[in-house]
Amino acid sequence: MLGGDGNKYIHQAKRMGADVYVTGDLYFHVAHDAMMLGLNVVDPGHYAEKIMKEGVKAKLQSLCADKKYDVQLFVSESNTNPFQFM
Repeated sequence: MLGGDGNKYIHQAKRMGADVYVTGDLYFHVAHDAMMLGLNVVDPGHYAEKIMKEGVKAKLQSLCADKKYDVQLFVSESNTNPFQFM
């Protein structure tokens, strides 16, 4: 898994035996190259973390509680996405 631009690493992922390569951004032609290599790719795009932030926080809180860590976790509410859905 690589957050952000993963275009230049598809060949390395395949060489290392990856079944699936998850990255935040793939170009159209690079995705076709991955397909020709037999490498499955997932490109959820940028800002996909919005849908999972609360779930990750809950999981981390559970893990920290199990280990008796005294920590506070916060979910960022900032939004830097330049795109808006209409």
